[in-house]
Amino acid sequence: MIKTTEIPVDYDWHPLTEGDIRHFDEKGYLILRDVLEPSMIERVAAAAERLIASDLQVNRIASAGARNDGFRNCVAMDEDFIPLLTYPKTLSAVVQLLGAHIQLMTSHIIYKHPDPPSERVSPKTSGWHRDYGAAGKVFGNHVPRIMLKCAFYLTELTEPNSGATLVVPGSNQSTDAVKVPEGAFGPPGYVEPKLRAGDCILFENRVVHASGPNLTDRTRKAVMFGYGYRWIMPIDFRQQDSPLLEKLDVAGRYLVGERYPPRVDYTPGGGDSPLAPWCERHGAPAVRPYG
Repeated sequence: MIKTTEIPVDYDWHPLTEGDIRHFDEKGYLILRDVLEPSMIERVAAAAERLIASDLQVNRIASAGARNDGFRNCVAMDEDFIPLLTYPKTLSAVVQLLGAHIQLMTSHIIYKHPDPPSERVSPKTSGWHRDYGAAGKVFGNHVPRIMLKCAFYLTELTEPNSGATLVVPGSNQSTDAVKVPEGAFGPPGYVEPKLRAGDCILFENRVVHASGPNLTDRTRKAVMFGYGYRWIMPIDFRQQDSPLLEKLDVAGRYLVGERYPPRVDYTPGGGDSPLAPWCERHGAPAVRPYG
């Protein structure tokens, strides 16, 4: 029986520049433009609409008043999300920033409906956070980079206050608690990216971020895929079911935690990654050091 880690992965490679990597290391986020082609935007948006319009409650995350709606582990809920799991334009960026020994942590549809008029006159000071808060229970204020999210946007967010993900550049380098000055909307220095449908913003777990206000008359639609190191517990699932695994290629099965026989050989370091040779063929380290 051939191990899946012995089968080569040969997706298209999309190199980041040294400036891109430095920006991500220093600022904690990176914007990739025109990642999704129009046909892929349409495909993913249609899948999202099917779920949002359904009566399903499993994995559903909706806020009071139905302002926000969405689903966790969406990759297992509609096969049209599966291409995003190993989408070359983003997966190649992820392995250049995290390395090859990674897994899927979350796949999440997030709809942000327009804010109620009664809440548009007062700044909100809640919602600013760092991801994977469970790491703080182990590392305290010295959490390392352990995961990043790829946030794919399906709607135009070029106008101010369209519901984009707000980030505080450089907060990934700080151990300070998240603080919002009285009367302010967010921490000093936060930015609101101007994003088009098909753009993707990558941000790591330590960068302070929040969902921005949506003062338009349109719903902001996004799908987020998060990746982390293999030794971290995924957020959305413990083990994926066979129907999903049967639809995935080698890299996809590796990323969602392919099931193995009860007895396996001991593999120091957790075993090989099918993504490692892919990185090395393109001059990127399979284990990516950072400061």
